[in-house]
Amino acid sequence: MARDVGGDQRFIPYLQRHEFEALVLAGLKNLERLLDASDDLAGLEALRAELGSTPPEDVNDGEETAPSKRLLRHIPSYQKTVHGPLVVEQAGVASLRALCPRFDGWVSTLESL
Repeated sequence: MARDVGGDQRFIPYLQRHEFEALVLAGLKNLERLLDASDDLAGLEALRAELGSTPPEDVNDGEETAPSKRLLRHIPSYQKTVHGPLVVEQAGVASLRALCPRFDGWVSTLESL
């Protein structure tokens, strides 16, 4: 992608594997703090059980199992534009980097400049 944009070394692309919600999955404990409905909290526990030890960046077996679809299926009140930014902000970059190696690699590249 960097080459296709003209090879400008200032352009360091990052494509989030699958979708933004992979970062939300990395911060699920922060999502719990934003939920209060019992069905949402039960859904969050079911989502955690479904994900098991799968790394957040690898959660996607198809169109219906994408991170956003899983969040919506398990947590009825989940709103990407409301909950997503709050969860990611509360999780913090260090936590996201620890759970998302591709994201960490991109941030490391930026730090090395």
